[in-house]
Amino acid sequence: MGTTQESSDATAKLKVTVLRVRQPLASLVPGLPERKSYEYAAVEVRTCVVENTSGQEISLSWGPWSLAFPDGTIIEAMSAWSSEWWDVSLYPNSDRSVRTGRCVKGWIPFEVPKGSKPKYVNYDPQSTSSLEWVIR
Repeated sequence: MGTTQESSDATAKLKVTVLRVRQPLASLVPGLPERKSYEYAAVEVRTCVVENTSGQEISLSWGPWSLAFPDGTIIEAMSAWSSEWWDVSLYPNSDRSVRTGRCVKGWIPFEVPKGSKPKYVNYDPQSTSSLEWVIR
């Protein structure tokens, strides 16, 4: 964790860092998660827009992020949530536009089976190259 990697395409370059992984991520709301034998995990990430020649702002969200487990299972970031569920700052999840030279940082939550441990954090956007971090 903590290693910065670059993701780029023909018009943009991003510097992306996975800062920490937390499991479990405690919920502030009793009874969450609702599925038995599941808990929340979260990845704290920072993304910086280093270069952008497209003339449009870069959009960031949870969509490209996933966790990969040793058995080949891939778990995507949550699709239903409330910012009131946790006491951490969340990474933007509404296609947040970011200008060149700016960074965003926050936590991305996942619902994972209790007792499981992901092996990788994946960043796989449609428009730029994919990245992977090993969880130790």
